[in-house]
Amino acid sequence: MNDTDEVEAGPSAPKRMKISQNNKRASTKKFLTDDELQAILEASSDSDVDIYLNDGSEDSSSESGDEDESIFDFQQTQTVSTNKDEFQWTEDSGSMKSVEFTKEEKMLIPIPVIASTRAFHQLIPPDKKTIFSWNADIKAGTHLPVQYASQYALQGKIHLQPYNNTIVVKLTDLTHRLYNGIIDHFHEYEAKNVSLLPEVQALENAFKITYTDGGLVEGISTQNNEMDFSRNIKKAIASIFQLNTTFLQKEYHRPESFVMKENSIYGHGEDVYSVFPQKGGKMEVHKLHNMPDSENIFSHIVTNTEGTSCDVTNGVPVMHDSKKTYALEKEGDCYVVKKVTTVGSIIYYPFTAKSDVQMILVNQNFDLAEVVPIKNKYQIGEEYFENSLSYVSFDKKTNDETNGRRSIDYDKLLPMVRDMLEDIPQYMHEDHINTKEPDHKRGQLINRVQQILLKFTLEKFKELQSMLSTQALNVFYHILPLVGTEASTLYIKTLIITKTVPDDLAVELLQNIAGHIRPSLDLVQNLEDLIHLDSKYSWDIQKVAILSFGNIIYKSYVHQLQSNSDSSQEPYEKYVDEYIHNLRNSTKYIVQVTYLLGLHNMKLPILAQRLVPAFNGEWWSNQNLRYMAIWAAAPPILFNSGPDKIIETFWPIFTNRHEKLAVRAFCYYYIMYSRPSLTMLRNIFTFMLTEPDQELYRIHYTLVQTLIESTDYCHQDVRLKLAQLMKFSPPPRRGTSSVSFFGYRDELFGFSTGIQKYYIKAEDLRIYCYYVTSQLFNSYEEEWVVYWKIQDGRDKDPGLIQSLVDIISLSQIDSFDFHVEASIARRGQVINTFAFDKRSLNEMMGLLGLFLAYASKWNLNLLHINYERYNSYMIPTDLGIPAFWEYFMPEVHYNNLSVTKQIEGDSIHFRIENKYGTWIHYSHGLSFYNPIADVRQGINKYHAYDALFPLHFNLSLNSKLQNLEVHWQKHDDPQMNIAGIRTHATQLVFVRDSDDYEEKVLREFIPQGEEFQSVGHGKKFRHDYPIFDKHNLDTGCI
Repeated sequence: MNDTDEVEAGPSAPKRMKISQNNKRASTKKFLTDDELQAILEASSDSDVDIYLNDGSEDSSSESGDEDESIFDFQQTQTVSTNKDEFQWTEDSGSMKSVEFTKEEKMLIPIPVIASTRAFHQLIPPDKKTIFSWNADIKAGTHLPVQYASQYALQGKIHLQPYNNTIVVKLTDLTHRLYNGIIDHFHEYEAKNVSLLPEVQALENAFKITYTDGGLVEGISTQNNEMDFSRNIKKAIASIFQLNTTFLQKEYHRPESFVMKENSIYGHGEDVYSVFPQKGGKMEVHKLHNMPDSENIFSHIVTNTEGTSCDVTNGVPVMHDSKKTYALEKEGDCYVVKKVTTVGSIIYYPFTAKSDVQMILVNQNFDLAEVVPIKNKYQIGEEYFENSLSYVSFDKKTNDETNGRRSIDYDKLLPMVRDMLEDIPQYMHEDHINTKEPDHKRGQLINRVQQILLKFTLEKFKELQSMLSTQALNVFYHILPLVGTEASTLYIKTLIITKTVPDDLAVELLQNIAGHIRPSLDLVQNLEDLIHLDSKYSWDIQKVAILSFGNIIYKSYVHQLQSNSDSSQEPYEKYVDEYIHNLRNSTKYIVQVTYLLGLHNMKLPILAQRLVPAFNGEWWSNQNLRYMAIWAAAPPILFNSGPDKIIETFWPIFTNRHEKLAVRAFCYYYIMYSRPSLTMLRNIFTFMLTEPDQELYRIHYTLVQTLIESTDYCHQDVRLKLAQLMKFSPPPRRGTSSVSFFGYRDELFGFSTGIQKYYIKAEDLRIYCYYVTSQLFNSYEEEWVVYWKIQDGRDKDPGLIQSLVDIISLSQIDSFDFHVEASIARRGQVINTFAFDKRSLNEMMGLLGLFLAYASKWNLNLLHINYERYNSYMIPTDLGIPAFWEYFMPEVHYNNLSVTKQIEGDSIHFRIENKYGTWIHYSHGLSFYNPIADVRQGINKYHAYDALFPLHFNLSLNSKLQNLEVHWQKHDDPQMNIAGIRTHATQLVFVRDSDDYEEKVLREFIPQGEEFQSVGHGKKFRHDYPIFDKHNLDTGCI
């Protein structure tokens, strides 16, 4: 045992208190409570009573008897002074004092048991060093179809020295080992134990646990400069060495349970105590972590999804439990802890628990090894006291999940990321269709780059940019908005302000900047420049900046509300004032619409009142702006006030039959989607029965009809209500406006997707609105919303596509006038808006005609990279290390188009070569960061979806003969002719370096170990069956 940080025990050690009655050795020992003492004092009111405290200076060796003295750990020498009407404690530094009462008989009362409630430090022998052997094991794996796990084991000793109301704890003799693979009770023991690295020697620094009088942990003291990863592990140990021992003050003849409030590594919550008395003075205490909700364990969440209103509770498919068992034995009057066992788990059961199941299991055993005299007292040094046992998650600004365990080595990371970014364009153009199994390491390139870029500073982003080739730089720019850190966001701002990137790329960066942002008020203030761009920047950039900044304000406000419960809107009011000022003082319609949609993106509660004059017609009479103002004001009311406020705001407009149809229709939509009560629904139906406008009634009738027929769980409650009322509604007699849903739901796995179409035929305009929705884990989301408004003076509805085709073909006719608007929203936030009329369309068509006339060849390379879903939930464990439930689904769509033009006489020949590909490799599952070995371990399900669709043909147009010829051809390069779809799924248990996949970290523990292993019965049980032969599909046409 290493006692280098110990000093000799001095007089500060707690005194051993000896209690006897009538100055003689007590034949029976008794534990007295305050009430019992008071009863004794009252019964002795007419007698002389001396109450003595013996500080141990008296020699007890002369006393006869075989029983041990009753020994208690006591804070300090205390005396009791009292008279007939007064009873109070006083402190004294002397050894033995007495207080006399008026009675002939004298007795001694065991005062120390009254001085403080028995805390955990009183469950170990006082004045002794208690040593526990410690065995901790954490594994992430599955039992289906075979038991596989990524496992970590830690062994050592825990030394406890009790002093007053504290315990000083020191870990020694720590060794650890890693294993990854099948669990068959044989192979895992091939791993060898290895001593700890110098980087984690801080774990062996002593720390102090301070207890309250109630026996609970008040806080812990560690060295002032100790890293958070070490402090979290010690907090977890303190949580285990916490037992509310008030239940020990009574005798138990049968098991009993009770609920108590405690602080732990999971935060402040409830624990269920169960006491099981046993024979021979033994007792077993079970302590179960009772978690009413997931607020405490999901302490660090990063997600790009935000579920909207739904009739069922959001079902996060993660379950957590924790159980601690304390084996106590009675020694004299005291209970002593002989063994502590903890068992905890995190279970992930996706898709209504009908898919794979993954779990993290944490087991710890603390076995009493020996009790020895305290020769030297452990010293902590400069102490840092923390009165909380809650797990400290890493700083979101630094995104260091290691909590200081690893320093960031940019000399290693910069070339690593550069090589990955250079590899991505090459990977996209390789053949993934004909391979049996995907390359998961390269398939995860998007995730790997994104995770490393989380650690980059602004300066390092600039340095990385200078290292990249043109192709890699294009990929880098598209991944950049997916990072979402303060550094990456400010770097995007720099790229736009300095005009480093072309306008189209700047617009794309701004559209995606808010989707993954880790917001803060400071970041909002640092991005103010984006809404003050002058005429040096195109209107397209200014417009998207206004929309994105509104989205960032909303994300910052929600983060402030969730993390600090701070609902103050004052820091954002100046931006609301600026948007409204620009809105009211602009004369350009598209500028007004842009600021309205920017306010819509903010969704601040104050907007519910600030925009009332806008949609009531007090600011302007333009009907288009009025219903756009309704669109902007409705979300703040829905999210912050509920259905009653929606009724108060929009019911007067909806029921006013002098209002325009579009304005009334928008109000009706938000009233219906505010989840009104059954009585209110009845009022709406009654009102609509007398509605003279058949277009509005048809919207109502078709909306209700589609909701009733929908199988979407998120509308199941309102569906039942509407089904009762629909029987009283006659079908509409005329009109063309309608609402329709098209969707798919997988009843087995509980996910769905669909398209909702809303068509409004108003006075002189037609409105088309398409919602692309999805539902996963009971979270209903509007993935995309596309809004079109067409005003062309025609009564008929040829459909959206035909309307746009007609507008283009008729735009040259002088008498034909039109106005077209379009807005695109992603996950409830408008990312862009467009408007064009006859003049702007003719200008655009003229430029296109010049380009086609003079250009002989042009290439178009399109790239789209985004996360369909990005979820990362950090969950503390009983070992004090972080576990993660992660769901990363990046999508890559790329399109390479090349067109060559050649003119021969009256003919124009075009050679068109196009290659479209989709690369979707996503992963989801559980893992944990192991700070001691500095590795990530876990189990993930990996899905691969690759698709290629090449298109090569010649097109010849003869203007004189008025004929068109199309010739489909194969490409000269066989790689360009590959077409098809490849899907693959597998589960892998892994041990990898916390930065990336490159380091062979497992080899130190198991020379033959593999960092990634596929969960399964092995290749000998695998059989591949061809579904079809591609050669039999050859039609001979090409």
